[in-house]
Amino acid sequence: MAADAVDATADRLDEIVYRWSYDHLLGGRGMGPVATSLGLSELRDWHGGLEQHVSMDRSLPETPAWSFCRVRLENRHALVLREAAVHAGNRPGTNAHVLVDPELSVGAHTMLATAWLHEERGGGLTGSRTPLAEVPENAPLRGTTIRPEAFDPAILGQLRERARARPELLEVVLAAVLRDHHRTFTLHQNDVGADMVPLLWGVFDLAQPIAPGMWTFSTYETSDAALKPRFVLVPRWPNAPEPANRLRIDPRAEPQPGQDVFRDAAGLLVQWYCTRPWTEVDALLARIETAIGADGASYREVADLVLALESDATRPAPAVAAAPEPRAPEPPRAAQAPPASRGPQGPPVPPESQAGAERWENGYTETWINGSEDDEQDCAGETGGYPERDRYGRGAAPGYARPGPSSPGPGQSGSALSGPGQSGSAPPGSGRSGQADAWRAGDGANRAGPMPAYRPTVGGDGPVPPRPDRLAPVPGASPRPESGSGSRPVLPPNGPTGRLARGTWDPGEWERLGASRNGYAALEAADGLLARSSGHETSDFRDVLTKVDSASLAVALLLARPPLLAPVVYRLDRLLHPAYGDGGRPERHTRQTYARVLGRLSEDINTLDTCGAPRETLCRLVEMVARHTVAEVKRPRFGADVLPTLAVDVAGTVWALRTSLRVWADYQNVLVDVLCSSRYREPFLLEMGRLTVESFQTMPHRTGP
Repeated sequence: MAADAVDATADRLDEIVYRWSYDHLLGGRGMGPVATSLGLSELRDWHGGLEQHVSMDRSLPETPAWSFCRVRLENRHALVLREAAVHAGNRPGTNAHVLVDPELSVGAHTMLATAWLHEERGGGLTGSRTPLAEVPENAPLRGTTIRPEAFDPAILGQLRERARARPELLEVVLAAVLRDHHRTFTLHQNDVGADMVPLLWGVFDLAQPIAPGMWTFSTYETSDAALKPRFVLVPRWPNAPEPANRLRIDPRAEPQPGQDVFRDAAGLLVQWYCTRPWTEVDALLARIETAIGADGASYREVADLVLALESDATRPAPAVAAAPEPRAPEPPRAAQAPPASRGPQGPPVPPESQAGAERWENGYTETWINGSEDDEQDCAGETGGYPERDRYGRGAAPGYARPGPSSPGPGQSGSALSGPGQSGSAPPGSGRSGQADAWRAGDGANRAGPMPAYRPTVGGDGPVPPRPDRLAPVPGASPRPESGSGSRPVLPPNGPTGRLARGTWDPGEWERLGASRNGYAALEAADGLLARSSGHETSDFRDVLTKVDSASLAVALLLARPPLLAPVVYRLDRLLHPAYGDGGRPERHTRQTYARVLGRLSEDINTLDTCGAPRETLCRLVEMVARHTVAEVKRPRFGADVLPTLAVDVAGTVWALRTSLRVWADYQNVLVDVLCSSRYREPFLLEMGRLTVESFQTMPHRTGP
């Protein structure tokens, strides 16, 4: 669906070459841009987000000779090819070729095809280019296009066939995506091998239409921090704790078929993908996408919609525009006694004795696992069974059936795979797709609600009792306010009514938040210079800004006028960056100031986010401020070195930044990652849990600290 039609043409894209230099285009020494087709202001704008993506960590012996990544920078993409290189002094480094894609004209499948073609034929992003080490410095480039072979239908078909060769891993990764569309994922080199690109091709094929998200990836990373692409491949699991919104996928630890609705939905999709023509699979995905609609659906509802089409796996898929034919529910059938089965020797064995003698393990009976003389007949009659082939259409031993529980088909009894606690026959509409069929066949009122929840049949076939509605509020009671901490009052919305006195230059407010008098005076003078020069950063302005301490700069993030915010962000970013700063740990007063800023960051986040600095730079700055705040001192000079309200304040900020569209998720992710990897983890999670429970309106709001 996405691969064949998204990228039909190759637009011309601007390009940047990164390399180590004594004096790169931005006036620095080290890894930086040495040639580009962009103007200087555009280059500076892109560089803020690209800086952390253009280098490979070459400290491990597993470092490859090259790697690809597709990264998202706010609402635009960049395509990056990184190659191992040797820089001045025989130091290992990286050369990088970047194509910037502000119009989102290059789809994820095209980038995957480009990476695969480079592996097979070389040639990089364009197919034929000058080696990066030979590009002259300061040479103006003219822009370029993606290599034309990336749009060749034959290449797309080869990649899809390669994706179908790893169905088990494809199913595991797809299940993780369906389980939470908004998470990011880390894969291990030992599990993926050389199939990262084909694997992602299959995941993108099946997930893009029904599980919205960012389709960014990197074929090599050593860190899976919050700002890395959505899918990354690592040679070793990082030493840092797993980031809050990222899942490190271990196929051995993931739920197995029959244990999880999302794994079963992914298994069904992969079964179609491996056994049916792509056009039919594309049509089925389009049906699911249409059913989801513009309003979207929950993760569980998407999985239910997939499983509702399970009966279509044995017949040709109808046209995309064809609606499912309404049909009346099947009349209830009387339960039939299952036929007696004959043991290895002697008279027939009653079904009850047979079921008691068989050991139930993960949806199989021991007889089924070990095989029997009736395996072929059992498989041919079992719903979900595939004689002579496994679930992905590959050759298999006779008697193989798709793992997991299944509902008996018409005219079948439930004893062939019955275990303890299961009845011999299922009531009408209680199988995997029975509830979905009844839902689709019901009247308009029934279809207005969500899909019936999927329930595995292991442990009983009775219908799921309906979930009671939330209790109605007491008549006359006033609604509870939006949840918030009792020790941290609920904040008013952003804008003129907010608590922040931004741009008023009230010295009392600045000092209350922790700015020094000298820092306040320097910032006020810098603001005046910026206003008199109509927003241009003069040499006098830069000289004054260098006199401001880091605590006052942090306070300026909350109180400075918007024109001054971007210079403040860049200055504080440079002071705190480990590559430029002095590397020392801030004093306790500075850390307390940082804590106050983090606790009130949500009050006017929109002004900070739109100041002109890239979102990546802002998130990196928030992360560095948080890490300096939570850093420990081995021998504190004045008693305990703990900031008592930090965890509560940051939890309040993370909670206040929540929105239905996850607009501020980047800031939330970095704050959660830092707090959860520090000694403040327990109180932070406790406060987040309390805020969550309060949001359910199931407990009184706390009125005191």
